[in-house]
Amino acid sequence: MTAWQLLADGGVLIVPALVVEGAPPTLTPGGLLGFGYLCAVATALGFTAWFTGLRHLGTGAVGLIGLLNPVTGVLLGTLLAGEALTGRRHLGLALVLVGVLLGQPAVARRIAPPSWTPEGVGGR
Repeated sequence: MTAWQLLADGGVLIVPALVVEGAPPTLTPGGLLGFGYLCAVATALGFTAWFTGLRHLGTGAVGLIGLLNPVTGVLLGTLLAGEALTGRRHLGLALVLVGVLLGQPAVARRIAPPSWTPEGVGGR
């Protein structure tokens, strides 16, 4: 179903993209490799991991884990592109990690007031 959604979205966006951007550039071998990576790894593998996570973890945990995308981007930028890991980035990483940890259902139950439950206020 997700593949059909992505194809439909591309079909809807192709006309506005051609009007605004013009014809796409000729793909070089490097561009084809990048396109193949985006299709196979970033999209197919990413969605497979996402739906596998949903099957095993539940929506609350998987939704919060999605917030780790920027953390991954910052760390990969630091390791692969030589970007500086500044104090502000350390603080941002720490805030995201703490937020994801505190939002996990098991942790949320331990720190929440007694009248609160993940299913709703008062558990009703």
